[in-house]
Amino acid sequence: MFFTCKVKKRDCPKLHPRARARPCADREKCTNLACLCLPPPECAKLLCPLGEDCRELSCKLNHPPERPPKCGQPDICSNFNYTLLHQPEWNLCETGNECEDEHCPKLHSPERNIKLQQKTASATTTNNVKINDQQANKKNLITLEQRRKDRDKAELHIFSCQDEFCQRLKREHVLIVTVETGSSKSTQLPQYAAEHFGSFVICTQPHVVAPLSLACRVAEEYDGKSVDESVGYQVDSSNRTAGTDVMFMTDAALVRESQRDPKLKRVHILLIYEAHERFLNTDIVLGIAKLLLAQRPDDFYVVIASATMDPARFLQFFDRSTSAPLAVKRRVFPVTQVEKPPPDNCSDQKQIEQHIVPTIVELYPHHQGHTLVFSSWST
Repeated sequence: MFFTCKVKKRDCPKLHPRARARPCADREKCTNLACLCLPPPECAKLLCPLGEDCRELSCKLNHPPERPPKCGQPDICSNFNYTLLHQPEWNLCETGNECEDEHCPKLHSPERNIKLQQKTASATTTNNVKINDQQANKKNLITLEQRRKDRDKAELHIFSCQDEFCQRLKREHVLIVTVETGSSKSTQLPQYAAEHFGSFVICTQPHVVAPLSLACRVAEEYDGKSVDESVGYQVDSSNRTAGTDVMFMTDAALVRESQRDPKLKRVHILLIYEAHERFLNTDIVLGIAKLLLAQRPDDFYVVIASATMDPARFLQFFDRSTSAPLAVKRRVFPVTQVEKPPPDNCSDQKQIEQHIVPTIVELYPHHQGHTLVFSSWST
């Protein structure tokens, strides 16, 4: 006779049917939470209830073989995707080797640390070189006082109107300047405006070659720096350099710039050269200037400079019919005319040898400067 035993004790002394579960062969080492065999009494105390999902490195209970093993470097491992068991304080940075935070408290790989140290050292070296270059350049900069001395020494006729130019532009916001060709208006007026207003100046030219040549000349005179620092130029999107004070550009370049920034927020003084040539882009620039004067009546100024334009038409366009242009007087040099015809027996082929050269040799000791000879025949 069998007795029905409802107690799942491994060492129960009573008789049981054959269908009853047999004792577990692994005894206390069994790690199967779903084991159908009869475990020893102490097994329940030794088996981890989390099974293979237990990630506590210090857990002393039994676990199934599917549980990840212990990492060889449980506290300093830098492999973020590593699935082995680590110490509880293991705190790897999620950014991995891409982390550039020098003060990041999390764990990183040795490769990342070396890379960051090299980058920091390189940046420090570059910064030191840049500071040294700036200090060296600062020693070579042309000061405002030296700039004025150079202008006095050059005896530029347009320099005499600098104060009037700045004062009238500040007061009237639109100024028409008529000055003869060769007066250095293209190089001097931008410098006067930048010095007086301390604001960003743009100068437009209809021709492609002019911005680069003017920028090089003004950069040399303005502060002695190279182009792309205080003075820059822009011809198109690929042919351009930066400038912090003065920028020379073509009319077309300014039109493109206004499409990106309709109010030209950086620009405070706009100088338009050769407006009398009336190219399409030049007329568009004039229209942009008129719109900006209406939108920014307090901080926008326009200068139109040319040698052969009709000032009244431009003043009328800008609703300044009652204003007067700034006319820079022509510089007159004394010219003495002395006639000295060639000898009667001197042929055209012998003019240089028998007449021009002897005349130059005779006059040269009595005059300073260069000698320019015009000839009416082909040599």
